[in-house]
Amino acid sequence: DAQYEYGSASSNAEFVLLDCQHELPSGSTIAERFKVDLKKRPTILVSGKVGPPKQVPQKHLKTGAMLTKLLKGMLEPHAAKIENTKDLKSKCLNKAMCGLLLKGGKPEPYVKDAVSNLLGAYPDIQFASVDTTVLLLANLEEYLPEFETGQHRFVLFKKNK
Repeated sequence: DAQYEYGSASSNAEFVLLDCQHELPSGSTIAERFKVDLKKRPTILVSGKVGPPKQVPQKHLKTGAMLTKLLKGMLEPHAAKIENTKDLKSKCLNKAMCGLLLKGGKPEPYVKDAVSNLLGAYPDIQFASVDTTVLLLANLEEYLPEFETGQHRFVLFKKNK
């Protein structure tokens, strides 16, 4: 196990050596099953919170700092960015629960800290944010306090079963 610090909490990451030429019961190799390009060296896969194993692109393998930045972005919880109604549906409304921050401008550090705390405290809830100075959520705005520049709003959605 390796540990790295993020904010005030530490996160665990496991690093495992894997034989990508190993044949699975299906007859295909691990490399074939997960579409791993073995010509890219070093060959690094990330799995877990990010879903099925994904190969780290070559451009992120140039320095340790570049790899660390990519891994933090992939593995650490963060709010999904909503840029259109399709994003809103797929990244928020289609989830069992979603906390949506409607930003009324650039969020202050205490707002970012609050969202970070929520991400850590409620890992089963999808969190997302939308810049309402740029994107109007027409069907939602009528149910919320009126938009004011600089004022952030927060809505929690729970999907009916």
